[in-house]
Amino acid sequence: MPYIICLDPGHGGADPGAVGAGGLQEKDVALAVAKKAEAMLDEQHDVVMTRCGDRTLQLTDRANLANSAAADLFVSVHCNGFDQPTAHGVEVFHFPASTDGERLAHSIQDQLVQLLEERDRGVKSARFLVLRRTQMPAVLVELPFITTPASEKRFRDDEYLERCAEAVAAGVILFTGG
Repeated sequence: MPYIICLDPGHGGADPGAVGAGGLQEKDVALAVAKKAEAMLDEQHDVVMTRCGDRTLQLTDRANLANSAAADLFVSVHCNGFDQPTAHGVEVFHFPASTDGERLAHSIQDQLVQLLEERDRGVKSARFLVLRRTQMPAVLVELPFITTPASEKRFRDDEYLERCAEAVAAGVILFTGG
């Protein structure tokens, strides 16, 4: 039975998110990766996107969209950012009280570490609004640091974006059992 998966490309419109030294914006990477993951997941599941273009969307609107779509899972896609350009690795957040959210986070984190060959920064809990307000298991994926020059360069490569999307999709598919 197909799940309804809500993919949420972080930021968008007036909110660029983190920006690399070369000018690449998190909102663009998040959208590209989410669209690729949508195409991969669409073969087995029903996918709802919170945004399909470059538009501003409030955090509550993202959660409300997932809730009104009766999504089974919510996956928010982001790039990490930090003021130290040597920061690296991947991490996935879940809501503290969500056992299924934690399992989904581990499933995606394992795939990110394996497929991207990145430092494992771990699975963490957080009370981010999109994790708090969604009524289904929800995770916030932090892809590598766009503020690290080497990662920003990789994010400009379509094959690397494809691998990022593959890791997200594979984690979801493993969690759903196919």
